[in-house]
Amino acid sequence: MKDLQFKLKRFESDIYPAIGEDGQDVINNQINGDYDIFLGIMWGRFGTPTKRSSSGIKEEFELAYKKHKSSPNDTGVMFYFKDAPLIPSEIDAKQLMQVKGFQSEIRRHYGALTGTFNDTYDFERILRINLTQVIKNWGNEIKQNTGVISENIEKKLI
Repeated sequence: MKDLQFKLKRFESDIYPAIGEDGQDVINNQINGDYDIFLGIMWGRFGTPTKRSSSGIKEEFELAYKKHKSSPNDTGVMFYFKDAPLIPSEIDAKQLMQVKGFQSEIRRHYGALTGTFNDTYDFERILRINLTQVIKNWGNEIKQNTGVISENIEKKLI
């Protein structure tokens, strides 16, 4: 693979104000499943409930999981949990319990193998290793299906 590009889609830079059923609906409609890898990250906050799920990130995960189940070779789902102490005055026990419950749920109910990291440096290191593994798998799949490895591949992360 000569020219592989990852384009990160982020709420902060790729979503614009609009009207929908709620804020998460606006995000979902603008992203519209236009990604190849869903990358979820959590630490001490589970988030705000939506009309369709107990939090926005859970709703995004559920949409990604559904997309993955309908086309497993075209959509990857990766989820990481930060495993580092929280500042005591910033701990919301209910939010933290929801994070831990969600972590258990996606492992048990969705069959997810989740990753953990301690800090930004650790996350960058782990993600680089994991994405390299994903790229190798894509290359092998492309080679198996076509006999060649494409010159230009664009993958989108959300």
